Amino acid sequence: MQVHRMPGSAYTYKSTADAFITIARLEGVKGLFKGMVPNILKVAPLNATSFVTYELMKTLLQTN
Repeated sequence: MQVHRMPGSAYTYKSTADAFITIARLEGVKGLFKGMVPNILKVAPLNATSFVTYELMKTLLQTN
């Protein structure tokens, strides 16, 4: 749905449900998970950095 208005876009979806059904029908269930590995590889270091920063700041700003 993000590329809906791109020139040359092959698919036009009417809704999220339509996108889900069309992808599952044309590409199979595996098509619903396309791009998941690159996304996890991108998000995992981001979350790790956020958690480390949170814990570090919590320790540095702790007042007794």
